[in-house]
Amino acid sequence: MQLFDRISGIFRGDGASSSPASPALSRAEVEARLRGGGRSLAGANLSRADLSGLDLSGADLSGAELSRASLAGANLSRANLTGACMQEADFTGANLAGAILRDANTTVSGAQGPPVLERADLTDADATGADLTRANLREATLTGARLCEAALGRADLTGARLQRAELDGANLRHARADGADFSGAGLETADLANASAAGARFIGARMARANLDGARLERADFSGADLTEANLEGARLNAAVLRGTTLNGADLGDADLTGADLEGTDTVTCHNLRAAPAAAPAGAA
Repeated sequence: MQLFDRISGIFRGDGASSSPASPALSRAEVEARLRGGGRSLAGANLSRADLSGLDLSGADLSGAELSRASLAGANLSRANLTGACMQEADFTGANLAGAILRDANTTVSGAQGPPVLERADLTDADATGADLTRANLREATLTGARLCEAALGRADLTGARLQRAELDGANLRHARADGADFSGAGLETADLANASAAGARFIGARMARANLDGARLERADFSGADLTEANLEGARLNAAVLRGTTLNGADLGDADLTGADLEGTDTVTCHNLRAAPAAAPAGAA
């Protein structure tokens, strides 16, 4: 019945879910549980709870209701948030290193809105299949995080650190990632259509068959990246660095490569690459 109630609540417009079967736990009640040695808050109703700065490291929060809860600065390292509802929850500056967020914040959890994860530490976190659509991840640390098949459409990843993160098959359509660092990241078959990643670093990234249709990639650094069979149609690559980049079979139709650095890059097998403007004859006016 719980799933049915949540789905019914969505259609009624009740927010994250229908009225929870159990009342929300207070901060004092959560602290009492933790003092008693219990780390399980699985399925607990923590909606709107103030848990900011609390030590929840290693806690089991799988399936928990965290909508609009405040967890700013909380320690959630190695915590299990599988399937948790994180609608509009505030994780600003929280420590989520090594945490498990598989399938978190999906519609199955009842979530209808994104969490705030600005400046949060998600180093080595597992967020496979999580729904972080429109989430605020500005300046977050996601080094080594697993985000395969995650929904990150229209998310704000400005200045985020995603070195060696696994984002294969992730949806980043219309995401904002200006100045983000994807060096060494896996982005194979990822969808970055119309995303903005001006000045971002994709050094050594694995991006075979990625979709970058219409993406804004001005001044981005793709040195040594693998863009085999990637779709770069209409991409803005003005002043981008593509030194030693693999572009075998990539589609560059209508891509703007004005001022791009292609030193050491073989473009022979690229599709629809516009010819560079011919140099003006010597002495021409």
